[in-house]
Amino acid sequence: MHQNHQYSFIQLDDIIFIEKADRKSVIHTIDKKIEINEALTNLEELLDSRFVVSHRSFIINLQYLTRIEVAGQTYIAHFKNYEETARVSKHKLVELQKCKSL
Repeated sequence: MHQNHQYSFIQLDDIIFIEKADRKSVIHTIDKKIEINEALTNLEELLDSRFVVSHRSFIINLQYLTRIEVAGQTYIAHFKNYEETARVSKHKLVELQKCKSL
């Protein structure tokens, strides 16, 4: 990944989730957050089947997903040993439930 004239190599195992923030993407890993100038759709193509688009602004790693909480009209994904959360859209909820039950 290219970041300010540096190249970071990120293990897919270390990625908890990726979120869209303005025109950038923020990769949340076990030990840090990395901001890059890359669209979520481009990143999605680099990921494997562990990763699911949970919302138009989030791609989550199913290996870290521990629960999905209902908060009014919103669904919030919680992750193992990580405080920050990701959003889940209503129409992705069933897909995530199927993925986690396998």
